[in-house]
Amino acid sequence: MPEDQQEQGDANRVIELTMSGDSLSPEEAAALEKTLDKNPLDLDSRILLLGYYWRRKYKSPEVREVRIKHIAWFVDNRPEHRVAGLSQMDVHQGIDSLRHYIDIRARWNAQIASHQSDIDVLYNAAQFFFLQEKEIAEQCFLRAKELDTHNPKWFERLAHLYKLWGTSYEMQALDECERCLDMTTNPDEEFDVLRKLPELAFAANDIDKAVNYANRVLTLSETHKEHFVFGFAVQAAHTTLGRVALKNGDVDKANYHLLQSLPRAADAQQMYIGQPERQLVAEIFDAGERESVLKWLDLCSSFVKVEEWREKIEKGESPWTYMRQEKHKYFNLSRLPRSAFNKGQWEQAKHAAEEFFELAKMYRDDERHYGFGMHTAHVVLGQLALRVGDRESAKLHLKEAGSVAQAERLAEQGPDMRLAMDLLLLGEKDLVLKFLKDCKRLWGDSADSALLKDWTKDVKACRVPADWVLLYSGRITLPGESRE
Repeated sequence: MPEDQQEQGDANRVIELTMSGDSLSPEEAAALEKTLDKNPLDLDSRILLLGYYWRRKYKSPEVREVRIKHIAWFVDNRPEHRVAGLSQMDVHQGIDSLRHYIDIRARWNAQIASHQSDIDVLYNAAQFFFLQEKEIAEQCFLRAKELDTHNPKWFERLAHLYKLWGTSYEMQALDECERCLDMTTNPDEEFDVLRKLPELAFAANDIDKAVNYANRVLTLSETHKEHFVFGFAVQAAHTTLGRVALKNGDVDKANYHLLQSLPRAADAQQMYIGQPERQLVAEIFDAGERESVLKWLDLCSSFVKVEEWREKIEKGESPWTYMRQEKHKYFNLSRLPRSAFNKGQWEQAKHAAEEFFELAKMYRDDERHYGFGMHTAHVVLGQLALRVGDRESAKLHLKEAGSVAQAERLAEQGPDMRLAMDLLLLGEKDLVLKFLKDCKRLWGDSADSALLKDWTKDVKACRVPADWVLLYSGRITLPGESRE
């Protein structure tokens, strides 16, 4: 059997095991735990248990504890294993607890430091950090790309990462995906890569490329009707062409592409579309094309529930305000200051924070992101002030960071303690204690808010909490990474 087929077979087997684990009974899971007590190296049993606990982590703290132990074992003992890069190994601050995240994060950073030439470890570590600390994921992928230059996988992963990063990363996402396409030789894989390019080119404001790629997708789709991503590809191509038409003021053409995007996607029997693409329909509704949107809803109704959307539309309200471009930019800017600062991009961090302040004036009532973005921007600006010796400005920013409005996202991820740690090291104990008191309100009902008691005790004793040191200090630097 060729090596690539063997690798794919191994990967499929691991995925099947995790899926099988999800259907285990409690008794079967308990039996597997006993098996591991006798033989800790029984990887199949451990993988099955990862699948078993993945969905059940919401049930109780005890289940989460057991799950974390299995994750920690794989990170410590088999960081290169295929399962270590799957979503079953994810740990999220808002679900698993901040201390669980800190623990597994530290273990992955240790593996990155000791395996800087192992592309399997780098890939798995990047997958862990992909959503929560994108700058670490980026450095892992860039390092893997240096080691494995001709593998399109690294370009695809970076393109996806930059797409999620959003604001100011659009051109990088497009460039990485184009390079991935150039390196891909398998026709089916080429179609999978190509179908992502219309949207990326449009986001990068390269309209000619967006149209060209969309037309190429539609042409190739005629010979790829059995491909798993056929429906997604057709939908993405028509959505992009419709957005281009709308941008050019051709509403009739935009309506045509909106209606063309759905029937073929819905008829792709080999796939299931959980939700249709809503970017174009949101923009068409905002352009006043109510009747076209209602026709689109009728087509959607065969494979998705549309009642709530229809009710809003009939009242003249958009069900998709979150799809508006300014809202996308606002959301991305809420996190960009922190990412830019962590990468040593001081001017970009400052600009992003200040731009967020301006854009956020439109979204004061947003209960999910507004307080989070304001808090993050103030913490980052405070850290930037300390870099140039402006201690008083840094203190003011910490006060502002503690007085922002509550936000769902802030309660999930927890307040940012980086500026508090910096100021504590400068002797500002009383100010940091006041900030911790304010954080009780910001963290809300999250179980992680109980950590504030331990942290307050440490600060009163003039100690930097160990959690802060683990979470914010000792960042791994990979070969070739520059720090301004």
